[in-house]
Amino acid sequence: MSSKLKDALAALKAALSELKPAGTDGFEGLLAEILNEITRQDFLAREFGSATRH
Repeated sequence: MSSKLKDALAALKAALSELKPAGTDGFEGLLAEILNEITRQDFLAREFGSATRH
């Protein structure tokens, strides 16, 4: 693996580790945005505890 790729992966890992796990401004929000771009479908990240429980 080239050093340029290793540096890029290290930077990506550092950026991802700083995200909150949940919420629109966290990892879930990032995945929702990625899926929106790839599929052109709407994906939403919910705030913690907002799901309805039965």
